[in-house]
Amino acid sequence: MKHQNKWKMLGNRFGLDYLIVGVKIHKNELPSEWKGETISYCEAIKKVAEGTVDRIVLKEFECHSPDVVLGFVESRSVQLDDILEVGTKCVEIFAMKNDRDPDVLIFLVNAEQAMKIISTIGRGKPLNFKVSASLALCREATAIPILTHKPNISFLCGGARMYARFDKNVFALGIPKEISDIFFKIEIDLTPAEKYVLHILTDKGRMMSAKEISYDAGLPDRTVRNSLRSLHKKELIEKIIDIHDARTIMYRLKES
Repeated sequence: MKHQNKWKMLGNRFGLDYLIVGVKIHKNELPSEWKGETISYCEAIKKVAEGTVDRIVLKEFECHSPDVVLGFVESRSVQLDDILEVGTKCVEIFAMKNDRDPDVLIFLVNAEQAMKIISTIGRGKPLNFKVSASLALCREATAIPILTHKPNISFLCGGARMYARFDKNVFALGIPKEISDIFFKIEIDLTPAEKYVLHILTDKGRMMSAKEISYDAGLPDRTVRNSLRSLHKKELIEKIIDIHDARTIMYRLKES
């Protein structure tokens, strides 16, 4: 089990169609054998997410925007907010594996997948995003999460959709590495049944009764009740009386 790629397992848990991508901003000189490619940033993200390549190093881009946003050069024209400090030597983009340490994670998602991820991160608490549909993957999904230490959403931009040919239903979530531990922390010391019950509540994103959970999970009622009791004791879920039937207890993820 310890040799399995936890990021691939996480992708399966959320039903992702793409691999989870890690991005590392390098400010120091790198080994000479690190030969950089020259393609657009959005194309590089998509190639890695599709599994076409495992890793891409970029020292320059086909479009000028990432040069400025990711800190390679200063802007020669307009003043931009939420861009990285100048001094970047290269950007390393890779498929996430256990031993890789990115600055930001990029998830290419549809609406349902985004709901599951945001539900896990926010735990019922509203999240605020900075979106402009401009400088999308480089700024909204990379620079902003790094600078704010908070997740951000990007509906991509015209350039990303034209050059990288993203599907019209795909957009991106940028999540700083330092908060990604929440994906795994909640599963420490949980039994397989408890993990499954927790995943169902995460996937559904709503209150559910023990009977509903038992039906969806295909688990015996007693197993589900014991799991819910344990999850509640560990303060991972909360109980709410059904306003329509006081005899029924509903369960949902505990709000932060």
